[in-house]
Amino acid sequence: MRDSVIPFGNFAKIYGRYADLVGEAVDLDAIQLHHFAFTMSNSLSFSDRLRNPVSGTDYMTYLQWCNETNLYVTEALGDYLDIELPTVEEPEPQPNQTSNTHEHMVRSLRGIQTDDEFLRYNIRTLFRLAGHLNRYNEIGAATERADLDDLERLLGDRPDNWLEGEAALEQFILADAGVGRHDEALIPLLHKRSLRAQMLNGPPGSAIARHNTIQSFRD
Repeated sequence: MRDSVIPFGNFAKIYGRYADLVGEAVDLDAIQLHHFAFTMSNSLSFSDRLRNPVSGTDYMTYLQWCNETNLYVTEALGDYLDIELPTVEEPEPQPNQTSNTHEHMVRSLRGIQTDDEFLRYNIRTLFRLAGHLNRYNEIGAATERADLDDLERLLGDRPDNWLEGEAALEQFILADAGVGRHDEALIPLLHKRSLRAQMLNGPPGSAIARHNTIQSFRD
């Protein structure tokens, strides 16, 4: 996963060189299994802090880490099970009564200047948080509707709201956990949800909302 931000080079060549040095082929199946397990590490580590932030929580760093690696989860599963993963349309921003307020908050935080390094860091965390809230204000309702549309197709019934949808999806997944007969439907659905969550990180085109893909094991 680090290759998404640190260019290590072609992994096939790296594995080949390692095999030459040790005289034994690299067990790619084992690496793929460990990779998949590790893709879940950020959500396991930081999702509770996202649900219950405390003073000093760098909320947007944790959110970006979790949203990015949640996409790695579904990409790893798609790679392993040979499931073609979908894309999603980015909704058009919808102006509302607080659009100007959110944009004003973002501009105000961007304009604060200070030589105090710690204060500058805290302003930066709040600036990114404001950008996330502004983006949610623009397209959050549309992404929630799209998630509920997907759930209705999966469940045969439409949850009334986002929270009920989360609970219904969790129960559906837990009921199928020992069998996995719905994997081919669940993995694309979860991938689309993660793509939409990534869109909400911040403004379109910004580094915090960009998904950096990793090298496929199929290659």
